[in-house]
Amino acid sequence: KIGPNSGTPKPETPKPETPKPETPRDNNVRVEDVETIPDANSNAPVLDASSS
Repeated sequence: KIGPNSGTPKPETPKPETPKPETPRDNNVRVEDVETIPDANSNAPVLDASSS
C-alpha cells in the first residue's frame, strides 16, 4: 500500500554544505605546473649548449 509519505517526495533539506574553500595549495600546485613549462624551455637552450 502506497503510504502518504510516498506521495510527498522528501524535500531536499538544504544541508549546510561548506563549500570547499579554494585552498591556496591548489593554486601553488598550478603555479608549479606553470613554472614547469618555462623549465622545459630552459632545458631546450641547455640542450643546445650541450650540443655545441
